[in-house]
Amino acid sequence: MAEQEQNPITTEANEVEIINIPTNTRRQVIKDAFKWAGIGAGWTGLFTAINVAGAAIQEPKVISKATEQEQEATKAIESGEKLQTKFFARDIVEASSRITSDTTVENLSLIISGWFAGTAVGGFLLRNHSKLFNSIVGSTTAVGGKTVDVASTLVFATKMNDPRFKEYNVGLYFNEVNPLFSPNPSPEEVITKSLFLIALIGLSSFRFPAFGRGYLGASPAILKNNLEVAHTIGTALELGDQVKSLIEQGRDANYIKNYLQHTGENQSQFKDIKTNTD
Repeated sequence: MAEQEQNPITTEANEVEIINIPTNTRRQVIKDAFKWAGIGAGWTGLFTAINVAGAAIQEPKVISKATEQEQEATKAIESGEKLQTKFFARDIVEASSRITSDTTVENLSLIISGWFAGTAVGGFLLRNHSKLFNSIVGSTTAVGGKTVDVASTLVFATKMNDPRFKEYNVGLYFNEVNPLFSPNPSPEEVITKSLFLIALIGLSSFRFPAFGRGYLGASPAILKNNLEVAHTIGTALELGDQVKSLIEQGRDANYIKNYLQHTGENQSQFKDIKTNTD
């Protein structure tokens, strides 16, 4: 509630009359800023906890399969079996991450910061508007933020739908964190499940506007992260093609591993990747 400042007004009888004029003082603004910073921190903490819980459900399944595949690949190579591209899946993914300058940790920090800004700054700026107005803004921004998330998720889901993604086994190192989706969802799965989620989040954010504002605040970083994942997957598939070509040329496992370990140390090396096989 705004504080009031007393202004003395001199009447015609030279008597001083005290009247109260409402004013939004600096103290109140600072108080509101701290209030919304606290609310933003609370919602951001909840958002982070939900995503950590989702990753805790999804990641172990993927890690377990990846570990199993790596052990099988090592045994196959040591026993002299015919080489396959999937035996070098981890090396391929590590090389693709170097080439694309993977910034997953940085992106996660940006997503969390964006979520905080959306809840805290948005709430502060809209604090004097009605509850209905805030609810409409919350619902609208939630739908907008989720739509950006879905659209960019479709980009890397399309890459995951490439037959080479499974053939080269790189899918064991890329996965959707949301446990409501399969680790490597198809575009059809993303669209079908996301339509329900968009509606649910839109309705929830009408009741809890801070959630919607947070989603919109985080959406630029979510977009950046998803597009970078898609780029890294595409690069991994190209590297897989190169490894497949090297196997067909009769290169041994040591040569291929050495090649992948040095690929991506500088960007110009990858520009000639399809011709430089010596």
